[in-house]
Amino acid sequence: MKKINFYLKGATCNTCVKKIYKSLLTLDGVLKIKISDDLNNIEVKFDDNLSLLDFNKKLREDYGSKYTISKESSEDMFVYAPLLVILFSLLVFAFYFSDTINAFMNLYMSSFLIVFGLMKFWNLKEFKNTFAEYDIVASRVGFYGYLYPFLELYLGINLFFSNNYKFTYAFIFILSIVTSIGVLNSVMHKRKIKCACLGTFFNLPMSKITLFENGIMIIMSIIMFFNLI
Repeated sequence: MKKINFYLKGATCNTCVKKIYKSLLTLDGVLKIKISDDLNNIEVKFDDNLSLLDFNKKLREDYGSKYTISKESSEDMFVYAPLLVILFSLLVFAFYFSDTINAFMNLYMSSFLIVFGLMKFWNLKEFKNTFAEYDIVASRVGFYGYLYPFLELYLGINLFFSNNYKFTYAFIFILSIVTSIGVLNSVMHKRKIKCACLGTFFNLPMSKITLFENGIMIIMSIIMFFNLI
């Protein structure tokens, strides 16, 4: 008997999980299947007469190319393409419409908070549950997960229209630090959970890229705060 963890591609919801279970369990020799909460990893117990090729052949027969199983790492950069594209687009946008470094950082932070805040409204309840799995405040205070997207929107819009920038930069710094603590803890312990930075619109696993994303906001907020002193 073998027990191997594979990387699962294509699963995005519980309906997908049911389909994969139904398909693979019909193979003679499959003893047990366990799919991770983030839907990125699948553990399969099976007899020696089966192989990875058999699993993918069965999935293709039942669902075409929608689902695949591989030995690739879940840290495949392609998984993070949506996040990287959005971050790069925001950087280009801020650079194009700014004439100073301070204006660039202000516009980047503002657009970052507004875009990321709006993405979380795609499914606010699911975001709240996902966020509570790693955030140190959301895991203890239930309504904080619902409040967080509104805070991001408020801070982002405030950078556009308010003159009280010093308060806003301090708030962004605190919010980013608090969120980073939970992310850092998850990354250090290699927890296989979903990142909620883009809400639940995309299925992104928690990684060092999330830390990098928060780190940019922390550094920029510190620089802009002390520029006002």
